Amino acid sequence: MVRFGQNSRHSAPQYPRHQGYTLVEVLIAGVLLTLVMSTVARLNTAALAASHTLAERRRIEEVINDHIQLIQQSDSILSYDRLPERHRNRSGEQPAACESPAEYLAMALREQGRMNLDNWQAPGNNNTVELFNSFSDPNTESTSIQMTYSHDETDDFVTVTYSFQGPEASIGTERRSIELSPHFQSACPPQ
Repeated sequence: MVRFGQNSRHSAPQYPRHQGYTLVEVLIAGVLLTLVMSTVARLNTAALAASHTLAERRRIEEVINDHIQLIQQSDSILSYDRLPERHRNRSGEQPAACESPAEYLAMALREQGRMNLDNWQAPGNNNTVELFNSFSDPNTESTSIQMTYSHDETDDFVTVTYSFQGPEASIGTERRSIELSPHFQSACPPQ
């Protein structure tokens, strides 16, 4: 019930005297926020750099693995039946492919399947025979991969070695190797 004649106006609510923050409090909050944001930015930059390095390492490993599969496929294709007749038999100073199977396979891989028909121990010339499809050397856009084909006549195997600079700053030259025993060797006539 409202009574007339009395003051019906309500008095305004009383607020505390301090409303808001002082300049010092705002400056401290700003400095703390800047420190947190710069730490987050550094972590984000480090994560991006690590992501790029990891992606490059993955590309290098994929390219090398793909190349290894091509080499294994080429070794499988290079059967005794695919050897040219001139390479099966001794010809003058040139040994038969079956006398030096590891050297023959290493040369075939080095020449990417295009062998000199006259002298298989010499690099290809105009008179070549294609033993298997050629394939490109493994490389990525930013990393060069060096390959070497070596052979060991004692154990009759070929070693393919891949060398490259690791994408991480703390890692130097890395190597990957695969050893192959020539596929055609099992069909060679006994010596």
